[in-house]
Amino acid sequence: MGLRAMVVEDDNFTRLSLVAALEQRGITVALQTASGAEAVTASKKTPISVALLDLHLGSGPTGIDVAHALRRHDPKIGIVFLTSFSDPRLMNPSLPPMPAGSQYLTKQSVKDIDMLFLAITDSLSTRRAASPHAPAPATRPVRAGTSRRRRGPRRGRGRG
Repeated sequence: MGLRAMVVEDDNFTRLSLVAALEQRGITVALQTASGAEAVTASKKTPISVALLDLHLGSGPTGIDVAHALRRHDPKIGIVFLTSFSDPRLMNPSLPPMPAGSQYLTKQSVKDIDMLFLAITDSLSTRRAASPHAPAPATRPVRAGTSRRRRGPRRGRGRG
């Protein structure tokens, strides 16, 4: 069985664009909604392997609330936040921490579908690699222009 995703985004155009992009990469979008509460309820009936969440979903639960509810239901669900906030504390300083192993992308930093797909695969590998006895990995922000390749020393830049 391939990847099954949930997309929770309150902006209709953004949500539909994300669904089309994911399906183009062969990911089945099993659930899509603008409502955090609807996402939590529907996820109990429909199995998913990864959730793509906006932080601010209007009134009701935030994306972080949805992520924690999803993880309580299934600890192996990959979580990717895609938001316009460079730091979630800008939305609300009293937000709970994000679930361990979550990936965090800003909408402005996503240059192509490959970057989103990398965040999805990273969120899944982080969850599967974790064991109940190992410390959980921290949330990792994903920045434009980064990859998992090792980079050599920068050339042409002196210290100063």
